[in-house]
Amino acid sequence: MAAAASSKFCPNCPPEDVCEELRKIVRRLVFQKKAETGTRGLAERIMDQLNGTRAGWAGHDEAITNLKNQIAKVMKDFSDNNCGDKAPIGNDAKAWINHPNPTIDQLKMDAVEEPGLFDMKRWEQITGLTGAALITYLVISEGSRLFPPRNAIPVP
Repeated sequence: MAAAASSKFCPNCPPEDVCEELRKIVRRLVFQKKAETGTRGLAERIMDQLNGTRAGWAGHDEAITNLKNQIAKVMKDFSDNNCGDKAPIGNDAKAWINHPNPTIDQLKMDAVEEPGLFDMKRWEQITGLTGAALITYLVISEGSRLFPPRNAIPVP
């Protein structure tokens, strides 16, 4: 007689429901969306890593590794309960589980460049002026600083 199915991830599940519950846990860990559950799944984490910036690279890499470790523990329980044929995980989930952690060379989008000192958009934001008014302001206030006599006048 086969031993009754049991799981540390679903201790109160009836034996006949253990495999289905473990399958749901694995798929949730892979496919959950932050917008829906407040927590990113493995697929969303990997895509964020590939489309993110260098700044958050280490944190995302650690989160991906932790998720994979968590999924591996559930998959071990899944295997220990001989659930493979009873409740298939699905090839889509397996593809994400077996996907290697992204490398920095795969980064698709890097940080946006900061606007330069002479960038018109930057000056529009700083002064609130646009067009001819902005040009006039820059010529009078900033351009006159280049004229030495202005700098020679003592300020009381």
